[in-house]
Parts: sequence; structure tokens; C-alpha cells
Amino acid sequence: MTVASFVAALLSVPAAAVAFTLVYAVGGTTDVSLTKVATAMVGVHVLIGIGEAAITALTVGAVIAVRPDLVYGARGLTRSLKLRVGGELVDAPAAAPAAPAAARSTRTLWIAGIVTSLVLAGFVSFYASANPDGLEKVAHDKGIDKKAEEHATADSPLADYGVKDITDARLSGGLAGVIGVGVTVIAGSAVFWTLRRRRSGDASAAAVPGADEGADTVPEAAPAGDGGGRSRTPGGEA
Repeated sequence: MTVASFVAALLSVPAAAVAFTLVYAVGGTTDVSLTKVATAMVGVHVLIGIGEAAITALTVGAVIAVRPDLVYGARGLTRSLKLRVGGELVDAPAAAPAAPAAARSTRTLWIAGIVTSLVLAGFVSFYASANPDGLEKVAHDKGIDKKAEEHATADSPLADYGVKDITDARLSGGLAGVIGVGVTVIAGSAVFWTLRRRRSGDASAAAVPGADEGADTVPEAAPAGDGGGRSRTPGGEA
């Protein structure tokens, strides 16, 4: 699983570079040859991909080691406990099923995550590296950005990682980060809430038919006068 995540991360970054090269081939406005663009983009992004692959593999490996149930492909991969008896490894006796634990509130986790995100976006982001990323470096080195123009939304309120009309760079960038975190939390919460309601509705709909079948089952009445029973007639009991 860790190797798979490493390979996936390693291939995804150069694949994005190849996709940009295809877009450049269709709509490029400079005279830089396609071969130079492809070679530079893939070469730079392979190095970036190695770093991202290492980070991804370490993260996935750490999660699998502690909580494999959180990784879809790692569910059911837990190994049985082994004991060394007489110099040989044997399976440990199965433990008695534990009593169901009470449901834990996720409020503390949510609050900690939001506070951490706000600190990173509003304060730590100011100290991010100002060096260009892979695409910007290749564009500058190969002259692809010679005919670059302002984006159509360059005057938007949150353009260029800042808040419009705020001259203080630290405050402008911090506010932009905080606003971005807020929008992301609201959008993500709305999606999760919608999916949760849909799943709850599907589960309720699936449970109702079984309950109705059990409730609607009525035993048939025995025929009158069957066997040793009695039947009442106008003249009395027979």
C-alpha cells in the first residue's frame, strides 16, 4: 500500500506536466519549441514528484500503522497477534469481544482542526517560500511568459493571494487565507451534510419494507368446525 501510494504520487506530478505540454501545443503563443517545453516541464516535475511521493508514502504508512481502518485499501490487513512459545511463534488466543464503546464527540477534533487551519493560513502562510514553482520556473527560463497578460479576474477581491485595497502584505495575505479556510469549511460541511442525509434516508427506506412485512402478517383463521373444535349454530353448539 505504501509503495502504491509512492508510485501514484510520483507519476501524478509528471503527468500534470505532460497535460500542460499538450495544452501549450494547442494554444501556446510563443515560438518556444514543443520539445523544449516538454523536456523542461517533465524534468523539473519529476524532481518535484520524488519529494511529493516520499511525503505521501510516509503519511500513508504512518496512518496504516496506527489506523488501517481509515485507509480503504488497507481494511482487513491487520495481522493476528503472535506469541513466542518454546521458541516458535503461535497465534495468540482470541480476545473476548469488547463492550461497545460510547460514541465520542467529534467537536474537539473539529475545533482543533479549524484552529490549526486558521493559524497556518492566517499566520504561517506569510513565511512560505517566494521562489517560483515548477511551472513558473520553466516559463521564465524558456521564455514562455514573454507574452503573459493579466488574468481576466486580476481585479477580483481575493486575487493574487491577498485582499483587495489592503496595503499591508501580511494582513492582506492572512485575511485571504482565513477567508479561504472559511469558504472551504462551509463548502465541505455542506457536501458531507448532504451525503449523510441521503445515506440516512436510503437506510430508512430499506428498513421500512421489512418492518411492514412483519407487521402485516396475520395468521389465517381456522375453518369453522374443523377437527375437534366447536362451531356455533342458530340452534346451539354442535
